[in-house]
Order: sequence, then C-alpha cells, then structure tokens
Amino acid sequence: MSFLSSALCLRSLPLTRPALALALAQSACRWSVRPTPGPPFCRLPSIRSISTYPPSWAAALLKRNPQFKSLDWTDVQAFRTILPSPGGVLTSIRDPTNPDATTSSSSSASVSADQLDSQEALQAYNTDWLKLYRGQAPVVLFPETTAHVAAILRYCQEHRLAVVPQGGNTCVTGASVPVFDELILNLAKLNRVRQFDPVGGVLVSDAGCILQNLEAYVEPRGFTMPLDLAAKGSCQIGGNVATNAGGVHFLKYGSLHGSVLGLEVVLPSGEVMDLLSTLRKDSTGYDLKQLFIGAEGTLGVITGVALQTAPFLPVAVLLGLNSYKQALDTYALAQKHIYQNLSAFEFWDRECFNYLLESGANAPSEPFASTYPYYILVESSSSDEDQNQESLSKFLDILLQNKLMGDGTISFDQSQFNRLWAYRESIPSAVLRHPSLAYDLTLDYPHFYQVVEVLRDRLRQMGLYDGYKGRGNVQAIAGLGHFGDGNIHVCVVAKDLNKEVFEAVEPFIYEWAAERGGSISAEHGLGILKAPYLHYTRSEVVIRTMRQIKTVFDPHGIMNPYKVLT
Repeated sequence: MSFLSSALCLRSLPLTRPALALALAQSACRWSVRPTPGPPFCRLPSIRSISTYPPSWAAALLKRNPQFKSLDWTDVQAFRTILPSPGGVLTSIRDPTNPDATTSSSSSASVSADQLDSQEALQAYNTDWLKLYRGQAPVVLFPETTAHVAAILRYCQEHRLAVVPQGGNTCVTGASVPVFDELILNLAKLNRVRQFDPVGGVLVSDAGCILQNLEAYVEPRGFTMPLDLAAKGSCQIGGNVATNAGGVHFLKYGSLHGSVLGLEVVLPSGEVMDLLSTLRKDSTGYDLKQLFIGAEGTLGVITGVALQTAPFLPVAVLLGLNSYKQALDTYALAQKHIYQNLSAFEFWDRECFNYLLESGANAPSEPFASTYPYYILVESSSSDEDQNQESLSKFLDILLQNKLMGDGTISFDQSQFNRLWAYRESIPSAVLRHPSLAYDLTLDYPHFYQVVEVLRDRLRQMGLYDGYKGRGNVQAIAGLGHFGDGNIHVCVVAKDLNKEVFEAVEPFIYEWAAERGGSISAEHGLGILKAPYLHYTRSEVVIRTMRQIKTVFDPHGIMNPYKVLT
C-alpha cells in the first residue's frame, strides 16, 4: 500500500537546516537555549547548498574529532582481508604504489560496475534520504555475516576509525550518513531470514532485511509485521530498531521496545552480545537489548533481530470531519467500541490533502462529494474478517447517530483497502516536493493540533503566512500524523526557506512542545538534526546518564559520532 517505497522520490530540498539547528542551539544568549555539555569538537557537516545562507549562519559548525584516524590504503587492504568476496569493499582510496589501479572490489546492486571506483558511486551512500547531508566517506564496507561486522569493528576500535552503521539510509535526521570521513558500514548484505515459528509467529532475521520483504515473507503464513512505514520498500529492520521507528500500527502493537524479543549486537570492541532470545518472558537481570533500541547505532551494530509478528486481517474506513473536536470524539468512541481490533487511527488536515490532490496527473480524486477540514483513516484488524467488518460497520452507524462525521467510506476488499491507505501514505511525498520544514512531535490530545493553529497564528502575525497558498512567503502550515499515539508531523511549506522562516519556527516549535510536556522527536530519532535540542525533552541527569552509558559501550566514541549526543 506504500506510495513512498523509493527513497529518491522526494524532492531535493535547498536547505541547510542542520547548520541552522546547531548554530541556533549554540547561540544561547540570543535564543535562550540551554546547550548540553559535550566534547569540544563542534563544527557542522558538509551540507549541500550551504551558500544559500550567509556565512554567519555556519559559524558554529562541528569540527572533526582529531582523535579519529583518517582512512588510508593500509586500512583498505585490511578490510579486503576481512571481506575477500567481490562486492565487499567500495573505496576511492588509491594504492599509492599503483594509483591507476582499480580501487574497489564492490559490485553492489545499486552501483553499476563501471562506477565502482568512482566518487559518484560513494555519494549514494554518503548522501541522506532528503539530500540534506553529504559526507565524505572514502570507504563503504558490505559485510555478509556477524563475524564480518565483529572483525571490522575490532579493527576500527584498535585503529581509532569512526564508523557509521547504515541500513536502508531512509533516516530523515542525518543519522545514517557520515558527518565527515567516517567509515560507512552498510548492512544490505545481511539479508537472511534465520527462522520463523509458524505457531507463535516469532521471526528471526538479519538486520539488513528490508521491511517490505519481511512483510512479504510472513503474510502468506498468516501474519503481519508489527511495523508499517511509508519507506518500507527501502528501510531495513535493523535501522528500524536502531531508531525505534513507530509507524501507523503503533496504536495496536506498540513500540519496538515491546515487539522486539531479542537482538544480536556487535559492540565497538568486536565482541558479539547475543541477546537474540525468542522468549516472550525472561526476567533475569537487566534487559540490555532495550539500550540498543533507539540508540541510532551509537552503542553498537545490530546484526540480528527477533520480532513478534501478529495475525492480521484488516478493514479500513475513511472519514471526513468538520472539526477537530469531532476527531477527539471519534477516537473516544473508537476506544470504546472497537478497542480490541483498533490498529490505526491516522489524521490529516485539508492543507495536507490539497497538496496531494494537486500533486499532478496521477493525483487521486476527492474521496467525497464535499470537502472537509479534517480527515481520519481508521483501521481495524482481527483474525475474523467478517466479524471485523461487521464491528467497523456498526462503529460507522454510531458515528452517524452522534453526527460526528460529514461523510465516510469503508473498504470491502483489498483493492478498496489499498486505495484508502494510498491517500494517507501519498501525502508526505506530495508535500515534500515543495521547499518544506517537517517536524515530528508527540503531544497530548488537547495540544495535538493546537501546535498547527498556534504556528499559523504566529506566522500570520509576523506577515509570513496568509492562509493556504496566500500572499505570504509561507504557503502552508499543515498537520498529519498518527493520532492514536499522539504523534503529529507539522509541515511548513514556503516559497523561499530563508532565514526569516527559520527564525519564526525554530526553536519556537520545540520550546512550545516542551512546555506542554511533549517530545521533539516522536519516531524519527535525533541524528545530527535534533541532537542540539535534546535538552528540551530530557533532563540534565538523563543526558548525563546517557553519556555514561555511551562511554561504557563505546569508550573511544567511534560509533556514529556527532549524533544523538552533541
């Protein structure tokens, strides 16, 4: 059902937002931001289109940690010993004794053979999904086994080489690409299903398995993955776990902290921490696997995942609503009448929908005869399809009796189900085709959509916003998200993403969310993009403890440096 399976479908954004994030976070006197203590190496990464902004904006940039060694030909030879198979090493580093020789043994599917020794081939791995970040890693490694990963990390720690673990590279916070010249450890070749329990539904796989491929594996066996993302055609399960990805089914299955039964992790020392249990209950000491879920590769490399899947027969209904209060009341009734089967409760506003309906020749048509300011997609799933459809139909009747919807439509087959989900899943690409800022917040229901309204009022008073595609520079301030878990994505679309727009939105939106007990990152993680703002969500005690944990696992700081903790 995903319309976002290609990571390259999104527009290249002419935006140096990471530079702004760090510059703003470190300008404490002007912005009243309380920077967290950190190492003295603070310069920003190589950002595309950095000339878009005045040089002063890039004044407080990250500096490369001088403790890290630069990769050279000796390292390349060592890695080729570890990964002797064709396709194991991609590098632009030349043999100093024979500089004209081919420098790569890689032949990955995404890089053609005639490009293997070129800088262009490396850029695919150095550049993030939204084209905001571009590192300068001269080496990409493609291990095929956990033993390969262990040998690589052992070597890297010994020689003080910084490492960036990389899955499908669909991260939107810069966590999966280098900041400078760190080694990229790409897990695409760790892509085997290790075992599946057809009775209990427990799946054990390598970390490099693509989420959509795992869904295709378990679906014929009567199960579904507990995680569903728009990027599922590209993202890998190890990366999903490393960022604690949420997705549309969080409401039913919860976070990966609950769905993940076990992990296999390679520590920076090269030691393999075998936590790959398939047991549902095990109360024997510290549950260490939880530390790696959401750590974004800063503590070690996840190489194996044991995951609880579930039986799944879904039905969906799309609703048009006239007020945000109707959304609140509809969710309350859903909790009361279809709680057992409720698997998704998705929300978007009219400004989001406008971008989708205006997105081009293949844009979908209006689902209803009338237009509405808010839309809800409700999904119900159970092991009994007939009973599930009947309960959802009764739920629709209750909504009609309570006059809580303007219109609605229900899916009666897989084609209709996919069509309804296509509306929701196509919106991000439709919006992000335009110069946009996107925020990933968690807020309690009274504030869930209020953040959009407050931001509209703020930018309207500043003369930047005059309604949808009005006379102001800001063309839209739209909201969509996972209503069932309080996760809203706020999109600010502008003709020109200039300094004035940034100053109007950041860090105001983070401060506003923090003052109301919200989170600045619901499901996308921190990466480098939000690392300077961690103190809005976590206390000094928590951040200090996180640093101590980082030091225990990674005393030399080689794992995904400059991310999460600045």
